[in-house]
Amino acid sequence: MSQPGTWREFVARVHANDPLITEFDVETAGEELQFEEEDECDEVTALNSILEALKGNTHVHTFNATSAGMVSEHALLLAEVLQGPVPLATVCLSCNEIGGIGAVAIAKAVANHATLASLDLASTAMGDAGAVAVGVALQTNTTITWLNISNNSIGAGGIVAIADALHRNTSLITLKIGGCNPGTKGIGAIAEMLKVNTTLRFLQMNSIFMSLEQIKLLCEGLKVNSGLTELDLTNDRLGDDGVCEVAAALATNTSLVDISLSVNQMTDESARALAAALMGNTTLQRINLTKNSIGDEGAMALADVIKANATLKQLRLMRNSINTQGATALLAALKLNVSVTLLCLAQNGIIKDQIVCEMAAVLADPVRAAWAAGEVDTKPACELPIADAAAEKRARVEQAEP
Repeated sequence: MSQPGTWREFVARVHANDPLITEFDVETAGEELQFEEEDECDEVTALNSILEALKGNTHVHTFNATSAGMVSEHALLLAEVLQGPVPLATVCLSCNEIGGIGAVAIAKAVANHATLASLDLASTAMGDAGAVAVGVALQTNTTITWLNISNNSIGAGGIVAIADALHRNTSLITLKIGGCNPGTKGIGAIAEMLKVNTTLRFLQMNSIFMSLEQIKLLCEGLKVNSGLTELDLTNDRLGDDGVCEVAAALATNTSLVDISLSVNQMTDESARALAAALMGNTTLQRINLTKNSIGDEGAMALADVIKANATLKQLRLMRNSINTQGATALLAALKLNVSVTLLCLAQNGIIKDQIVCEMAAVLADPVRAAWAAGEVDTKPACELPIADAAAEKRARVEQAEP
């Protein structure tokens, strides 16, 4: 937004196609623009006026209406805007109640849109109807690279439509479908998509409570997928059995660089299985195992990975059950490894302060990476860069010595 003034002035400038105005953010507008008494402008009227003004605009490329109180009426107006000359590249409508009607209208408008690259429809109550319409749009759209439809009560029908579209779509790079309820049919469709799609790079599937049968289906797709580099399975309640299936997939997958298995009820059993799989993996660089129940045995197995694996760079083990024994094994492994630059052990069990200090010092070694920064303290609130954490720990140890 450029040159704050009154709301009426801003809308007039958008309507007049002022080239200095290239984006609209409802939160920023509320903070920077003055509403005069004669405007009589409530939230609904304000959105209507800006959407009407955008219809002939050729300069605005970003429209952010997160938590703006949008309903289907506004979505229908935005759909009209998207069919006009405005070169929108980013549209964010998350946390609004546009419903299925609004989402369908938006989806139809973007089916052949020439500039839209990012579309955020998370938490918009779109349901299956909206997701199916988005799937149809993805069949023909060639510009959208980032799509978020999380937390929309989407069932199997919507997920199947999205997955089927990605057999053909070659532009989408990021897909977020967390909080949906795809069922076995939906997970199967995603797995089949992963077997053939080589364009998708980031798939977020957090808070999808999959059965063991469903995770096995997904892993069949992961085993042969060659395009995905980031996978988020946070809070999917996989348990040890589910994580063991993911581990087996990682043993053969050759594209994943980053995976999150945090909040998945992991214990030492699945940590050992994951460690065994990683012994032969040469692509995975970042692993997030935060908030599980991994203890010393699991930590020691992962320490063996650090010794043998030259690809791994970051390992997050915050909020587990690792004590001094496991931390000692991890420290010994770090001393033999030059690739790991981040090892997070915050909020674990009892770890001797000296172990934490040594670990910080090892990770702060400039041989690893100048930018290395990570949380290795056991203090819940510590956010110090690794070098600062090391210095703080050294000072604390020195002060404790006689």
